[in-house]
Amino acid sequence: MSDQPRYAPDARARTRAILDLAIRLAMALWGSGAGAQETTEAMTAVSRTYGLRNTDADVTHTVLSLTWTNPSTDESYTRSHNLRARQLDYSRLSAAAALYRQIVEKRIGLADAARRLSRIRASRPLSPRWVQEIGWGLVGAGATVLLGGGIVAAAVAFVAAVTLNAIMAALQRGGVPLLFRTFLGGAIGPVAALIAQIIQPDASPTLVVVATVIVLLAGVTVFGGVQDILTAFYVTGLARLTEAIVATVGIAAGVIATSLLLDRLGAPVEISVTEARPDQLPAVAVAAAVVMALGFSIATQVPWRALGVVAVLAALAETITLLGTDAGLGPIWSVAAASVAVGFTASLLTRTARTPALPMIVAPLVPMLPGLMLFDGLMLIAASDVRGLFDVFLAAAIAASIAAGSILGHYLVRPLGRRGSRATLSKL
Repeated sequence: MSDQPRYAPDARARTRAILDLAIRLAMALWGSGAGAQETTEAMTAVSRTYGLRNTDADVTHTVLSLTWTNPSTDESYTRSHNLRARQLDYSRLSAAAALYRQIVEKRIGLADAARRLSRIRASRPLSPRWVQEIGWGLVGAGATVLLGGGIVAAAVAFVAAVTLNAIMAALQRGGVPLLFRTFLGGAIGPVAALIAQIIQPDASPTLVVVATVIVLLAGVTVFGGVQDILTAFYVTGLARLTEAIVATVGIAAGVIATSLLLDRLGAPVEISVTEARPDQLPAVAVAAAVVMALGFSIATQVPWRALGVVAVLAALAETITLLGTDAGLGPIWSVAAASVAVGFTASLLTRTARTPALPMIVAPLVPMLPGLMLFDGLMLIAASDVRGLFDVFLAAAIAASIAAGSILGHYLVRPLGRRGSRATLSKL
């Protein structure tokens, strides 16, 4: 059968099948963590490959739509889908991106692609739930060490992060709104800090609280929101950033309310926003960053074959950040330089690791996300301290530099003429 529709009944059925495949593949990509640009490009590229040109694809925060108009009859065919829940699943993203590459390279037919996509969407998770929980625990423990904590604080943060993520997942399945989920998640931090103080009186409660906060913020779409804005998807990007702000406000409110409650109950937990600052030996900081990146990779189901690349890139990013800070570049330019290096190297290694660049970029950059600074700013604002505004603005600038730097690094690979560079998802 020709790829070009003949506008007969069988051609209309094929047109619907093409649009269905394109939007279902886009749903798999968008729902697993892809950006708006990659998702819309996938819809148009898949449609074009199977014979439908001049399609109109759009992605907002929750709605995907795809329209093709018959040039002979002006009859329009539209497919749309409302996807309210997104969950980072880089294993499914990798499988969907591999199918996308096969489609645009014309190595798979329409019917076979539809069957393959159905298997991808129905596939079981790469890792069981308990392994993913361990990954989040490693993020919490690594964050504690990166901020200067000891073994006891890291151990408590590990347990708190595992418990926290299990509770958050249960609340999400129950349909609890984001603000209230993050409020309850923020409440766990002071309780965990109190436990750490009971075990070791000189343990820093602030480090434990901040570690749980970073675990909560690691899954928030600050990076994705800035990326969408920089690629001209302003409505989608602003919606994702608004979601991040709501989550952060909920976390800060939960921490403050629980701290006040514990103080009333005679078990005060003093949280100092100036105490939790990175203050570790360079080797320890690099090791902690690697642990955080690997933990995030396990939690978000990055393919096992890519974990070695993630570890190397995390060490590279932290080393560049430390060197830039020591050279007086400041946090924004230091993080930007590290992000460019990660974006460039990850894009070069996509075929070697047989994994899209996106998970290999996001995971190594998790230790550099400005969650702590953003939280500090909100805590200061809550205490009527205007200095918190500067922290919030600086956090926004760092988030923008991370996204912009990684995107720039990705685009720097394109002039090298690597095969498949037009298939954007194979890179980012």
